[in-house]
Amino acid sequence: MQEHMISDALFNLMKRKSFQQITVTEICEEAAIGRKTFYRNFELREDVIEFQLDIMRDEYQNEMN
Repeated sequence: MQEHMISDALFNLMKRKSFQQITVTEICEEAAIGRKTFYRNFELREDVIEFQLDIMRDEYQNEMN
């Protein structure tokens, strides 16, 4: 659940600015979580992107089956 909140927050921020400009602090503020929660779920911002890609891949595979 927290992973999804973090992912949603990152993608909402990416509507307003580039990925390179977004900090973990901003993601946490957008998701209304603490930095510890972020790092409990992800090591890097890039891991959030990978998490979302995994979800998309799984959804695609389910649709194909």
